[in-house]
Amino acid sequence: MNCIGDFTADDANQWAFRKFIAPESETIQFSKALNRSVTSSMNQLVECAQILLIKDQMSPHEVGFKLNDFLLSAIAEKKSDGYGRPEDAFKRMIESHRND
Repeated sequence: MNCIGDFTADDANQWAFRKFIAPESETIQFSKALNRSVTSSMNQLVECAQILLIKDQMSPHEVGFKLNDFLLSAIAEKKSDGYGRPEDAFKRMIESHRND
């Protein structure tokens, strides 16, 4: 959990970590994937992370920033956009809950 906190601090989202992630850190839920694009996007991120960690010898911290810039179909803002970046999706999610 400290790693996520450090990463959000370096990404200028520390307040989001404190408000949304830290309070839920003890709760784990498992569920079916809603659709195949979610599963596919997660698998793509895992594969890319492994390559960056092993082949390119990047630190886990650097890998996090790199993965936040990948284009994924599961997180496009609109279907017509086709793809979205995790960093942009996170910002949209935070903005939608900013006044909560």
